[in-house]
Amino acid sequence: TVLAKDNSGNISIIPTNGVPMRSFTVSTKATLNFKIKFVGITGAGHNPQTVNVILKQGGAVVNQVDGVTVTPDSTGIFSGTISNIPAGAYDILIKGRAHLQRRVTPVLDTLVAGVNTRNWATDSLALKPGDLAGVTLVSTPDNRVDGTDVAKLLQKFDILGTVPAGTIQDLNDDGKVEGFDMKLLLDNFDILGHGDE
Repeated sequence: TVLAKDNSGNISIIPTNGVPMRSFTVSTKATLNFKIKFVGITGAGHNPQTVNVILKQGGAVVNQVDGVTVTPDSTGIFSGTISNIPAGAYDILIKGRAHLQRRVTPVLDTLVAGVNTRNWATDSLALKPGDLAGVTLVSTPDNRVDGTDVAKLLQKFDILGTVPAGTIQDLNDDGKVEGFDMKLLLDNFDILGHGDE
């Protein structure tokens, strides 16, 4: 009896008479179910957020999944899933749309074929808010919190008004852009620093 693998990953058992007996597929893909926290977003009643999940090996990005929806529970813990990841060992980083990129794995994390579950919803790994813009007010966030981000927040700052759900300057997702959002941004203000790489 011989095992044969075709180009699609299907494996067949072939007896010595040459007629395949049984064919099956061995998956080498992983699914990652994960939980995270955002600094400043706590409790119930929050909107889903989007994050980018970056997988690195040897310092190089080998897989990046942008726009992953994470949904909150009643305590402010957000859950998300990415699928079809080649099984392997990775440095895993997560970047919120208005948050600094955070390395959630202190060492390489091995994702095995099948379902992998990770709980990164700790205060020490919570995503830090304030990365609203890049070099200009209309450019993509640059993994820094500096003067451009302050200017972007001030565009919507209004202690009496409300903003639509999903407004990037509403860092604590309470429907307003006011003093607490500015505090969250200033807590991470650092013109020389940046999020994890």
